[in-house]
Amino acid sequence: MQVRRFETPKEFRDAVGAWPVREPKRNNLVLSILHRAANSGEQGLGWTVQSDAGIELALFQTPPHQVTLSDGSAEAARIAARSLPLDLPGVVGPSAVADAFSDEWSVISRARANLHWEMTFYTVERVEEFRVPGGELQRPDLADLGALLPLAIAAAKDMNLPPQEQIPEEVEKRVKRNIVGARQFVWIDNGTICAIAGSAEAFDNGGPRIGIVYTPPELRGRGYGTAITGSLARVLLTEGHPWVSLFADKANPDSNRIYQRLGFRAELGYRTWLFHR
Repeated sequence: MQVRRFETPKEFRDAVGAWPVREPKRNNLVLSILHRAANSGEQGLGWTVQSDAGIELALFQTPPHQVTLSDGSAEAARIAARSLPLDLPGVVGPSAVADAFSDEWSVISRARANLHWEMTFYTVERVEEFRVPGGELQRPDLADLGALLPLAIAAAKDMNLPPQEQIPEEVEKRVKRNIVGARQFVWIDNGTICAIAGSAEAFDNGGPRIGIVYTPPELRGRGYGTAITGSLARVLLTEGHPWVSLFADKANPDSNRIYQRLGFRAELGYRTWLFHR
């Protein structure tokens, strides 16, 4: 197998072509990150592992974040680990390929790999009925940033996002991008933001992904998290998307139960490994 490197998101997207879109659910994360970077001018590096039969694995990174893996073969992941830089912050992808890459990279670099997250990727095509508490789903604007940002920062910490994604400046950048793109949502009850959620921009043949669903601790247990997730999923489906997705932390049984009651079905497992030298 041969590893090829690409210096820009557009170059990488052109090289992989339709290959990852053939499995849009299994490759949702790498596709959505690539789509965002290619359309926004964000810097990014890509790699493919190819055999005589074609692409076996695709990898993409927007430095300084971890490398995101497509679905593929474990052997291709091990080969990629021998070719990528030794200063990577971590890797995220479908469990089998993420584990194979992490194991091999740890041997080559003589660094520690710590399991940071174990997630389940869910999709839904029709949202089941759910109880709606007081309030409603709204799209905030930039004037609401002051009220929204502390919740987003708390969410990043509470959800134990990778360290780079917890930096307040990075959180603010993400929230602003979502507001401008009409992909940031809040649940407002009596003038109070009771829950927040965002969605990643959809790509061709793929559904948008809901993310950073968060309810402040003092407001939990009232149905706001269920309401914002179910209502947002219905909005996205109504916009014509064939399905909607999200990730749930396997260590949080409550959120997994909520998503399953809303009709989300588990598709595959993901793992995030962080590297420490």
